[in-house]
Amino acid sequence: LRERVQYLKTNDEGVLEMCRISDEIREEGREEGREETKLADLRSVMRNMGVSVQRALDVLAVPESERAHYESLLQNRSAES
Repeated sequence: LRERVQYLKTNDEGVLEMCRISDEIREEGREEGREETKLADLRSVMRNMGVSVQRALDVLAVPESERAHYESLLQNRSAES
């Protein structure tokens, strides 16, 4: 473990590897944040406007390619509650 950490901290290739891994983790976090925000926005539109999931997706202009994903998340999260 010590050798691996030393490699990642001091070797140029190791430093580049750590930078790549850090960038991947950061991007995953951003994507998760965007997804959570979109879900919160969808719930808010549904609650405040009293509309269906489909209408909320329309109001927020969620692309067709993402609609099934968000519908599934909304159903799974509401079933967990």
